[in-house]
Amino acid sequence: MVVQHILRHLIKYPNAKDTLHGIRRWWFKDSVERSDTEVQEALDTLVQRGWLTQRQTATSQRFYGLNAAKLEEIKVFLREQKCT
Repeated sequence: MVVQHILRHLIKYPNAKDTLHGIRRWWFKDSVERSDTEVQEALDTLVQRGWLTQRQTATSQRFYGLNAAKLEEIKVFLREQKCT
């Protein structure tokens, strides 16, 4: 559910990039409250799949954004999730 929510947000706003806390605050603002752990696990999964990029700043903050090269693959995944 968290993975799909993040991916749907990125389909709608493909240039969006944010930190864990920004994602929890802004990307989930109209849905059920999610914990840092729950969102971080989803972000880690998406980075491992190559669907999200992760950039770490000098202050050790990590920013996440869409890997545009994987957009079609993500859309297929989301369509398949609606069928199950």
